[in-house]
Amino acid sequence: MTFKELLGKQMLFFDGATGTQLQARGLQPGELPESWNFTHPDIVEAVHRSYLDVGSNIVKSNTFGANPLKLAGSGLDCKQTIEAAVAIAKKACGGRENKFVALNLGPTGKLLQPYGDLPFEKAVAAYGEMVRYGAAAGADLILIETMSDTYEIKAAVLAAKENCDLPICVTMTFDEDGKLLTGATVEAAALMCEGLGVDAIGFNCGLGPVQVGKLFPQMLKAVSLPLIINPNAGLPVQRDGKTCFDVGPEEYAELMYKLAQQGASIVGGCCGTTPEHIAQMIAKCKSLQPGGTRECGLTAVSSYGKAVHLGEGPIIIGERINPTGKKRLKEALANNDLDYVCRLGLEQIGVGAQVLDVNVGTPGIDEPALIAQAVPALQA
Repeated sequence: MTFKELLGKQMLFFDGATGTQLQARGLQPGELPESWNFTHPDIVEAVHRSYLDVGSNIVKSNTFGANPLKLAGSGLDCKQTIEAAVAIAKKACGGRENKFVALNLGPTGKLLQPYGDLPFEKAVAAYGEMVRYGAAAGADLILIETMSDTYEIKAAVLAAKENCDLPICVTMTFDEDGKLLTGATVEAAALMCEGLGVDAIGFNCGLGPVQVGKLFPQMLKAVSLPLIINPNAGLPVQRDGKTCFDVGPEEYAELMYKLAQQGASIVGGCCGTTPEHIAQMIAKCKSLQPGGTRECGLTAVSSYGKAVHLGEGPIIIGERINPTGKKRLKEALANNDLDYVCRLGLEQIGVGAQVLDVNVGTPGIDEPALIAQAVPALQA
């Protein structure tokens, strides 16, 4: 059966950490893990196999940092790196039933505009390159992981949808307060992903099972998608100059069992988790029924960082950014005065607007170009 046919029908299991496993086998600080697809393919395969042999259904390709933007100047070629990584993972799977290779897409390492300097379309193009190479090499699904910015998630998801027809999973990295690095709440990020049409979403990295357990109910309530939980083996701690994770395999398995019971469909691990962590987790969880899809009964709109529910009471929509009958706004739009547009937005938010309607339709201007400037200005 395919990954999509099994998703939500039976409990599925991701592998655990790749980076910390490679470090234990000799990967040096500053050395790119992706370079081992060429220098130590046997070790990369052995890491994959160590998880598959204890029951993992899905292994992540060793491509977390293989984005062409990250690889620039490294001497590694994006196409060759991804092809090698997928081939190694497929070899580890060895044609076994219900074993899948996830093309692993990590963050670019750059903040997208308007918070950073990376244009959205450039991010989409970079992820699109990875997806084309990975899909052609035989990946079974796309995993967009360790994401901390909703805009970058959107770029990666659109790139995946435009360049392949594989299932798409997204896992995000929240802080203990349930916020992404750029401020989105669990609910807002989850709603955006569901709106973009991904197949499963969830948590990975940053937090351990205890901390994820406090946030998981928010995601369960917000969306109807199958949910993924791939936490670290506890919160990272520094000890003798090394990053350590203190949740052992037995404790990890027990904590993950309690989480999976709440409605997860896929569980696995991230930093600090080992084949023993995953083995004990699978032994505890394999008889559980997956949460699958649910009916949430929620209608909402989601922005960069917040969500607004519809149907629970009046929603205030700010309509002042509309040039009809507004001479001053028409002048501002004609002169590309976005500061004035932003002031109108802030004024409306200040008096209670929950949603802003943005209309720049004025005779004699390039409306598509201006709306593409006005919306990011208001976001910023």
